[in-house]
Amino acid sequence: MGVHNKIKLLVLPFIILILSFCFYTNLYGTEPEYLALELFIGIINASENITFTMTAQSEVWGANKWADDLMLTDMYSASEWTADYTRISTTSWKGWNFVLSQDYGGGYPVYGYGLYKFSKDENHYFYLDYRDERFGAYESFGYPYGHPADLWIKYNAGLDSFYYSSTRYDPWIPINNGDYLPIWEIKQMEDPTRDRFQPTTPFNLAITWFNNRPLLNWHCSEPRSAATYEV
Repeated sequence: MGVHNKIKLLVLPFIILILSFCFYTNLYGTEPEYLALELFIGIINASENITFTMTAQSEVWGANKWADDLMLTDMYSASEWTADYTRISTTSWKGWNFVLSQDYGGGYPVYGYGLYKFSKDENHYFYLDYRDERFGAYESFGYPYGHPADLWIKYNAGLDSFYYSSTRYDPWIPINNGDYLPIWEIKQMEDPTRDRFQPTTPFNLAITWFNNRPLLNWHCSEPRSAATYEV
């Protein structure tokens, strides 16, 4: 085999690699396929970008991934993300970062452990419940359905409807307006656990008398499983 033929054989794989990269870039853009995000939003059949919001409907807990306890915080109570209508492929969707992986940042909004209202506007919304201390490490507690943490939300502007997928592929599950979606049910992880959540402060303490003894009443801390009281 001549020298020129050997050079051609060596160069050919590099040419194929470069052409493949150019094709992928033109098809999907220059963003990586897998971002360090956990909640993705994409829109189809739209002619303009759409902004979606996440608003806490409960207390929110957060911590870095090395912490043992999950502390109450007001840092992740409300956020928004504007979906690009030109990003049709699920590999190019973006969205929210979960509190335990926010170190990998990139300027994306962050959500914590809490109950959130996910909305397009006041007439199009549903609820996502992330109040499960196991979330972010479901693979350590069983066999979650689909991706152990990631969730893909699709909004079809033509049909004015939401869908979700735990795999970013079919099937896409329809979401009715006002639906309540606990993440542990989406991932098929049975009942949530909340013992590591910092309890909220009890309130409305009242003292009454019953059989000549004081009777204390108050609104319990949340979550109740993590609360203890000293009297």
